[in-house]
Amino acid sequence: MQKNNILIITHSSETGINQLQSTECANVIGFTNHNIKRVLNPDDVTKKDIEENDRIIMIVPEWNSSFPWTFKKMIDDSGYPSFFEDKNIFLVGTSNTTFGNIVGINHLANILEWIGARVVERVCVPHIHEKFANNDIQVDERLNNAIIAFSNC
Repeated sequence: MQKNNILIITHSSETGINQLQSTECANVIGFTNHNIKRVLNPDDVTKKDIEENDRIIMIVPEWNSSFPWTFKKMIDDSGYPSFFEDKNIFLVGTSNTTFGNIVGINHLANILEWIGARVVERVCVPHIHEKFANNDIQVDERLNNAIIAFSNC
C-alpha cells in the first residue's frame, strides 16, 4: 500500500546543507514507491498537509544547542488538540558537531510527544558540513535504512 510522507525542513538557501539532506531523504523514500511532499519552511505547514500524510519526517538543524524556533511555532500553531496528534514522526538531527543535534531533537521529541504525536525514530547526522563537502556526498546507510523502515511501517 502506497503511503504519503511529508518532509519538513528549515534551510537558509535552496542549496543549503539541510536542503541537500532533505533531497537525500526524499530520494530514499522515492525508492520505496511512497509519495513524498517537501515543505521547505515549518511556517508553511498546514493542517491539510499533516492530515493528508501518513508519515512526517523533520530535518532539524542544531540552533544554539536546540532546534529552530520555526518548528516550535509550527507546533504552537497546530491547535488543540494538535493536528500532530497520533501522527508518526521521524526526527533527523543535523549539526556540524560530533553529536548531530541530539539535544535539539530530544527536546523537540519531548514537545511533540506532549501534544500526542508518536516520535518513532530519531537519527543524528554529525559533521553534516563534511558529509556534503565539495558535492562529494557520503552516503549514510544508517539513516537511509532507518528512513526505509519508517516509510514502510
